Amino acid sequence: MHRRWWVDALVFAGMLLLLYLSFLLGKTDSMAIPGASEVLTEPHVPALSGAMLCVLGAFLGGGALVLMLAVRGERAARVGDAARRERGRFLQAVLDAIPAPVFYKDVSGRYLGCNNAFGEFLGRSKTEIIGRTVYEVAPADLATAYEQRDRALLDARGRQVYETQVETQAGRRDVIFYKATIAGPDGEVHGLVGTVLDITERKEAEERVRESERRMSALIEALPDAIFFKDGAGRWLVTNQRAQALFNLRGEKWFGMTDRELGLLRPEYAPALQQCLDNDEVAWNSEELPCHSIEVVNDPAGERHYFDVTRIPIRRGDGSRDGLVIVGRDVTARRIAEERLRQAATVFDNTIEGISITDESGIILSVNPAFSLITGYDEIDVVGRHTRILQSGRHDREYYRAMWKTLKERGQWQGEIWNRRKTGEVYPQWLTIGVVKDDEGRVSNYVAVFSDISQIKDAETQLERLAHYDPLTGLPNRALLGDRLEHALDRARRTGSSVAVLLLDLDGFKNVNDSLGHPAGDRLLQVVSERLRAALREEDSVCRFGGDEFAIVLEDISLGEAVSETAEQLIAEMALPVDLDGHLTRVSASIGIAIFPRDGADATSLIKAADTAMYRSKQLGRDTFSFHHDEMALAARRRLEMEHGLRQALEQGSFELWYQPQLDLCSGRVIGVEALLRWRDPARGLVPPLEFIPLAEETGLIVPIGAWVLRQACREARSWLDAGLNPGRVAVNVAAPQIERGGFEQVVARVLEETGLPAAALEVEITESSLLHNADNAKRVIAALRELGVGLAIDDFGTGYSSLAYLKHLAVHRLKIDREFVRDLPGDGSNLAITRAVIALSRSLGFAVVAEGVEVQAQADLLRREGCDSAQGFLYAKPMPGADFANWLAARPD
Repeated sequence: MHRRWWVDALVFAGMLLLLYLSFLLGKTDSMAIPGASEVLTEPHVPALSGAMLCVLGAFLGGGALVLMLAVRGERAARVGDAARRERGRFLQAVLDAIPAPVFYKDVSGRYLGCNNAFGEFLGRSKTEIIGRTVYEVAPADLATAYEQRDRALLDARGRQVYETQVETQAGRRDVIFYKATIAGPDGEVHGLVGTVLDITERKEAEERVRESERRMSALIEALPDAIFFKDGAGRWLVTNQRAQALFNLRGEKWFGMTDRELGLLRPEYAPALQQCLDNDEVAWNSEELPCHSIEVVNDPAGERHYFDVTRIPIRRGDGSRDGLVIVGRDVTARRIAEERLRQAATVFDNTIEGISITDESGIILSVNPAFSLITGYDEIDVVGRHTRILQSGRHDREYYRAMWKTLKERGQWQGEIWNRRKTGEVYPQWLTIGVVKDDEGRVSNYVAVFSDISQIKDAETQLERLAHYDPLTGLPNRALLGDRLEHALDRARRTGSSVAVLLLDLDGFKNVNDSLGHPAGDRLLQVVSERLRAALREEDSVCRFGGDEFAIVLEDISLGEAVSETAEQLIAEMALPVDLDGHLTRVSASIGIAIFPRDGADATSLIKAADTAMYRSKQLGRDTFSFHHDEMALAARRRLEMEHGLRQALEQGSFELWYQPQLDLCSGRVIGVEALLRWRDPARGLVPPLEFIPLAEETGLIVPIGAWVLRQACREARSWLDAGLNPGRVAVNVAAPQIERGGFEQVVARVLEETGLPAAALEVEITESSLLHNADNAKRVIAALRELGVGLAIDDFGTGYSSLAYLKHLAVHRLKIDREFVRDLPGDGSNLAITRAVIALSRSLGFAVVAEGVEVQAQADLLRREGCDSAQGFLYAKPMPGADFANWLAARPD
């Protein structure tokens, strides 16, 4: 007991000593302490001024107090409650005597105690603090940060110093927390003790200093000149952005460096920096201040700048060098202006454009050599005379009146004008006249600059011809035809007459190009052009419309018979043989005719109508002509409407798949099913496939439609298999564009993977015409599909005139006899012979045979006797939707 009392006494004495030292150190706050105004390099730790040392002393004193409390805890527990309370009051009084805010917490983060300074700082009573957590004392954002810091300190067991904010009644204050953990004799951490240093005023003072520096920096940066400040040793201390950019020092650590050191950093600016250094010495030694010099610096872009540099040396009281203020003003523009004046005289004498200077009344004062070269007038011939001596007489007074009006209003006139040389020759000029005014704004002179554009005008004429005439045939081109047709229609509207537009396309021109070459094709076009010009009237127009197409405009026509006669004459002319370098060649022509105003009210509609009629002639077998009529226009509109409907059907899902079963002719068992595309148009209902399939192939829509058919058929076939039905192979038709586009086999593989349908359950039907169109590509696709395990069939066999030598190399499984050959069996002998030949050929090549369009039993019996394997047609079932086919298949006994 006696020993522990002395320990307590020593601890308490140490605490009082530390408090006293803190007080003494606090008195030294106004004293100059080395490093007291600087920032330490350790993050978040400010320099220890006298005030900070006072707070630190209070913190240590508080720590000693807590330590004493911990040491005496065991004895206090034995003394009794009354003595403990008395001691607690005494120790709290000591803690309250500490001027710095002090607090301590347990390991759970609750405040166990604090002094009066802490409560006063927060603006709270002790009862509002003790026993509470930081979340009950501070705002949530600050409390969370405090708790994270405290947890880190308790885990680390040591001390903690950091800068943060504290919410007080006066608002938020900037503070520094000093914290340390409290441990018992056994080393177990029981809590933490901390004190607070209010640094709000210090930070505000620092911000005021920074704001002052920012204003000064902004002032320096706002100046257009390059600003430098060097100390007496020539080290750079202050610059603005203009100065840094001048020597490309942005981002570099230039502070405290001399000109020589910067020259090592930026060797490309070493000469300019050495120049600066030399001029600095001149300024230091000069008796006339400030000191001026002209210096040249190349900027980072390589452009040369001239600077008028002013240097002002600053000396200390003893006359030693203190600093040097340098201001560099960019005078490049002024130097350039001076240089331009010198250059202007050179340009005036050496330019290839003619220049004349007159007074305000138009009297010539000076001309350059080019003026004499272009006009033929020497300077002595024109100086003192009026510019009227150059006029050609081509322009009237109104022309010159408008010129002078523009000069007066805008101060400049520019345009094309015809003038006269000394020889009397009239020639075109491109002339620019500018007004020169004196300081009072009155016109003092006119400056005319002109060039001879005779060659340009000739070139424009040639370009004009190239723009409106075909260079190969010499005929007007499409652009000129449009102009002429519009003029013809205007005249026809005024006079009530008619105009005919004929579009002529050469039949067989491609064969000439392919067989004899493009030079022969060009010669043929020239011969055709000559014949067309010779066959038409002078008032008629003919042009090369493009490629091997020609357009003819016939004006003032009264009867369609006259147009027919002209068309027949043109067809006859085109049919005459042409000698192309020893090759006697014949071509024919297909002509389409449209009449104004019957077939169109403007040029565009007439040409479109003639084009439609021309394609009609192609369909009729070529070498003929056709008039456009309403049925053609209606057909064209229907085609456009159908194309639009197909696109909508693809987007809106208006297509359907119907299915027709295929049966074994011997057993009657279902061996497969063909998927047939149907389009249900909202207005027309089901549209026959023969109406929309050719259009889909022509427009390319068959590719996305075919992909949908393939995916839908595989998806439904998979559902039938999952339902326990066995439809055999589902056959999907493939159009030629799907194969020609490329990548069809990858599409099939991807769809099989997506739907989960076995490859053996799918059969791809390729038409015979598709095979013939691109044989090599079709052969490759068939091989790739066979590699996947997909069944392959040639559809419509016998309609495409297949080469038997080619057919034997195709690795297909089945041939399908077209319904055209089955329809009239058994009565039609020709169809019977063809059917027998196809079956025999298939047998010899190892192909199975499927007959389409079987409608009566006699056809089925005949096909079975001839060796046909299977058939499909109305005899067995009509095409039906997928759900109906599933029901039909489920109802069959097999």
